[in-house]
Amino acid sequence: MYKAIPILFSIFLLSIPNYAQVKQSKLNTPIPKTLQPLNCEQPLFWTAQLAQYPEGISALYILIQKNIRYPALARNNKIQGTIYAGFIIDEKGFIKSPEILQGLGYGCDEEVVRVLNLIPQWKPARQHGRNVSIPYSLPIRFSFPEEKK
Repeated sequence: MYKAIPILFSIFLLSIPNYAQVKQSKLNTPIPKTLQPLNCEQPLFWTAQLAQYPEGISALYILIQKNIRYPALARNNKIQGTIYAGFIIDEKGFIKSPEILQGLGYGCDEEVVRVLNLIPQWKPARQHGRNVSIPYSLPIRFSFPEEKK
């Protein structure tokens, strides 16, 4: 009985490298085209290349700053804070389904949605050589300029 244990243990040790090689080779095989989605209706949360605003994120914030108007109701009530807006950038680069993830009220949320609908086409996200839809979120701050004393 004790002589059989080293033999079984040796067989076990010899089989480990073969098992590891099989597992490693399966990891390197490309995904068959039949398993890849052809048309993604749902946005992806992970892509090889993210969507980009053509002139860069700084230009996007300048566009928002130039077009946003402080709502009178918010200004009269001295409402300040950050709105978090979310939207989908579709496979053609257009903004779809803008929504407020965390708002301020007093007309600020509606103003952010209005401005988001003005934003022109983006360079869409790409995955496996194809354009795909992705979710995107932006913080937009409403604040009064500091008064000089």
